[in-house]
Amino acid sequence: MKPKVTRKSRTGSPMPIPQGVKPMLATLLAEPFDDSRYLYEIKWDGYRLISYKNGKEAKLESRGGLDYTKKYPPIAKAVADLKHDVVLDGEAVVLNPEGRPDFDALQKFNGQQPCAWFESSNVGMCAGETWT
Repeated sequence: MKPKVTRKSRTGSPMPIPQGVKPMLATLLAEPFDDSRYLYEIKWDGYRLISYKNGKEAKLESRGGLDYTKKYPPIAKAVADLKHDVVLDGEAVVLNPEGRPDFDALQKFNGQQPCAWFESSNVGMCAGETWT
């Protein structure tokens, strides 16, 4: 996917969709804690992906930079259908019949089942504005 200038930043200068974005990774701790200054996200047991929506194109990229767009067509289509150009950090997940994440099913996913989905809790860029 070739980066293109899609929007203007708050300062009015052109701003391309970033490439090679690294995912936000969890920090391992010895035990849970309770602190109102922190938000928590669920461990989905999926593949961490960065998704890029640039014009009409969508791309899914692994933590190591591999292109996973063809591996998860339902997710790529959902990202391509978004209204704004965006960079999302999230996980590809497949649920079992009980509605729980199933890593084995994710590894066997052949691109045809409609049950793959993308959980994103981190927005890197949307409509030309960077978010951190």
